[in-house]
Amino acid sequence: MEGTQISISETECDISLPTILDLGQTENLIDNLAQAIDKNLDVRIHAGQVERLTTAPCQALLAAARSVESGKASFEISNYSEAFKSGLEDLGLWSVFSKWSKA
Repeated sequence: MEGTQISISETECDISLPTILDLGQTENLIDNLAQAIDKNLDVRIHAGQVERLTTAPCQALLAAARSVESGKASFEISNYSEAFKSGLEDLGLWSVFSKWSKA
């Protein structure tokens, strides 16, 4: 199973999510998000490859988005898959995440 891929520059952090984003991927995701938060970087999440999404990584993404914004950086979810959006809708979280989402 492939993991989360990360690319960090001086001002931003790009994180590409794996096909299956579940509990097993959450620790790695949290570690990657923490790096960006610690450096007060703009965060761009690439969710176009996600085919399955569970609750734990959604919680991590939500907490990270709020932390990034409180540090005055930006948080964006780009090119999300229909499965990613559907998973958030199933959890009742799409209305929260939609403000950060760019198709």
